[in-house]
Amino acid sequence: MKEIIIKYLTDTITIEELTALYKWLKKPEHQKQFKELVKVNQRLDMGYQKIDSEKAFNRILSEITQKRSKVKHLYKRAFKYAAIAILLIATG
Repeated sequence: MKEIIIKYLTDTITIEELTALYKWLKKPEHQKQFKELVKVNQRLDMGYQKIDSEKAFNRILSEITQKRSKVKHLYKRAFKYAAIAILLIATG
């Protein structure tokens, strides 16, 4: 059954094999085995993924810049309303 599960994970499974896998998965102990194989496959996929450090760095830099921009915008807005409040109090 491992071969059929591997075919399922690699998207090379036939309809007949998929039907057999479905029938096999009706038992809880088979479901547990299937889930373990899927987890192992996911870990392997993650391990083989190429990580683009330059892209990751640029994404983080962009997020920091956006957050700083939002903070500056909030401060400008707060100072504007504070100035208006001070002006109203001073003229009152």
